[in-house]
Amino acid sequence: DLEQAARRANLLAGTEDERGARALVDAARRRLRLMGASDAEMRAVADGGEPATTLALRAPISGSVMEAHLLTGAAVEPGAPVFTVADLSVVDVAAEVPERTLPLVRTGQRASVRIAAFPAMRFDGEVERLRDALNPETRTVRAVIHVPNGSRRLRPGMFATVQLAVATRDALALASGGADAGAAATRGTDDTVLTIPESAVVTDGERRFVFVEVGVRAYERREIRVASLAPPGSSTPGATAVVVRDGLRAGERIVVSGAFTLKSELAKASLSDEH
Repeated sequence: DLEQAARRANLLAGTEDERGARALVDAARRRLRLMGASDAEMRAVADGGEPATTLALRAPISGSVMEAHLLTGAAVEPGAPVFTVADLSVVDVAAEVPERTLPLVRTGQRASVRIAAFPAMRFDGEVERLRDALNPETRTVRAVIHVPNGSRRLRPGMFATVQLAVATRDALALASGGADAGAAATRGTDDTVLTIPESAVVTDGERRFVFVEVGVRAYERREIRVASLAPPGSSTPGATAVVVRDGLRAGERIVVSGAFTLKSELAKASLSDEH
């Protein structure tokens, strides 16, 4: 279009139709500029050079091509999306926060993210926002974790495990329901605490245990000290997580569902050994 319009304008120079021809040239330039053509490319075409058989599409942002919406040889309609481009230098990780532990989470809070593809690596970020609505089915609120991703190892669609840095005084205050929270907080020496799902904790009298994975389908029963998040005096704990004071390290894999079954099987094995 630009080459033809430029030739027409040159032919009509000095005539009454020159203005209309120049308007066609300007319109062709605008269309090419919207498509990403440079001034040098447009000048080459307008000056009678060979028109390019391909056109470089320039994305409005730097990033990675996440999706191509066209196949080779397909027609392109005006306004139709061609590629989806995303800037993956920083990614958002969605984490579901149990309702009971919401008082422990706030924007700006430090967080660490781990993924199965790189289990030895930790990706640090912070809570960027919390959704206002509670999911009525899971009783959780979604937290969005802003994580720098200079290595490009974090990719959309991956599953992640998120740990939040929680002040000891806040966690123990919630665990005790406010009773003696000041005295409990003074005993904390770390500025973070470790929480695990309540379903992972097995009770044996006054003692608490978890089953830690030590190999393929191999587990070790380990005693832990916890600060329960269940309301004091509640016969049916309503908490979904507990604070671990001692006996477990961050990153260790534990049995979350089926821990009671493992306990029962262990008891049966002990009885068999006695006989």
